[in-house]
Amino acid sequence: MTAKLFFIPAFTLLIFFPLQVMDAQSQTQGGEPPRLSLKNALELSLKNSARVSIGKQKVIEKASLRLGSRSSFLPRLSLNVSGMDATRNLKAQGVSFPGAPDKVGPFSTFDARLTLNETLLNLSLLNQVYAAGEETRVAELELSQAESDLFYQTTVLFLNTLRNESAVQADQANVDLSEELLKFAEHQKSSGIGTILDVTRARVKLAEDRQRLITTLTQKSDAILVLQKQIGVQQGENLSLDDHDLSGQDFPELKESIQTALLKRKEAAIQSQRERVKEIQFKAASGEKYPSINLFADYGEIGNGVTDAFPTHTFGITLNLPLYDGQSRKAKEDAVMSQLRQEQFKTRESASQIELEVRQIYNALSTVRKQLEVVKERLSLAEKELLLAQHRFENGIGTHIELVTTQTSLTEAREALVEARFQVQAGIVKYYYVTGQMDYFFSQLP
Repeated sequence: MTAKLFFIPAFTLLIFFPLQVMDAQSQTQGGEPPRLSLKNALELSLKNSARVSIGKQKVIEKASLRLGSRSSFLPRLSLNVSGMDATRNLKAQGVSFPGAPDKVGPFSTFDARLTLNETLLNLSLLNQVYAAGEETRVAELELSQAESDLFYQTTVLFLNTLRNESAVQADQANVDLSEELLKFAEHQKSSGIGTILDVTRARVKLAEDRQRLITTLTQKSDAILVLQKQIGVQQGENLSLDDHDLSGQDFPELKESIQTALLKRKEAAIQSQRERVKEIQFKAASGEKYPSINLFADYGEIGNGVTDAFPTHTFGITLNLPLYDGQSRKAKEDAVMSQLRQEQFKTRESASQIELEVRQIYNALSTVRKQLEVVKERLSLAEKELLLAQHRFENGIGTHIELVTTQTSLTEAREALVEARFQVQAGIVKYYYVTGQMDYFFSQLP
């Protein structure tokens, strides 16, 4: 009669006790693998992510380009020291008059001079500086987006690993139940109630459950490897995860969540910033038709040598007014305007897509939560059905086929509960992701 009671406490352990992902070798080696919480996993993934590291370098790159563009408006000062010895052919230079010598020299020249150049006014360059600053902001937002994506992906992989561990426990419980029911079938056969066919059928069911357990164990190992790769730790090492139950959280009204998403989603901010960059780049292209003003000056000493050199200087301002460039500026303006309009279309599409994703996650969460409640009821009924079928078979009223059928129903209910529990938690994580609140999600983790 042991078989009647076995499957209920086994599944109770599955639902209410913390889930741990452990490699089977850790049991034989006698050492507990290191425990990993969800927050630890997110911290490790952030530390070891190549995408985040690339994003940080991208910010540095854009900031450097911005600094380079600003240098166009800073003074450019240089020092030039030269000395030479020369002989000149005057006739070759067009100097010819009665009594003029054929050549002059040799003579020496020494010149030491500071040269200054500075752009005082150039609207095109000024807007290029502004655009470079906005591109730096785009890179910063893209880095923040990469971190949000990483948090979401790592959390889902973490929960998927827990799901696979739950599936292993459920399949192990199914194997244990099949072993008990096989003993029960053998007992019924020895009592003259069952048949050899009943025993064979029980053995087939046990083999099926063992095969499923082998597959689930492989899936669990693969899930651990994927998680280890994601967080940047040594692959193949033993790993134990702390369970993290996210269910039971309440969310605001749909309209409020949509507004939150539109404000906090990094994709929306990035797209808006890209549109801003194109607006400034269009101003830069248009600014090429306006005058520019540049300052130039130099000061130094010049002479035949260092001892007889004396100071000279030059100072001036140039005004450049473009008159005609063969439609080059207009073509550039038209091209940038087209790019700006493309970004405007993308901005509107981005807002629409964000609203769609929020509405979809609300529908999905409502569905999976209802499914979870139904699956729990289904599991309870499947347990009762198995008890009744076992009782009927024990008393010679029901058949062994009926018992195996109810056992299969229980197996499927257990698997459905594991999947439903994962879908609810994954849906909750996705809610934080689609509303742009993964940083808040991370801050609330224990």
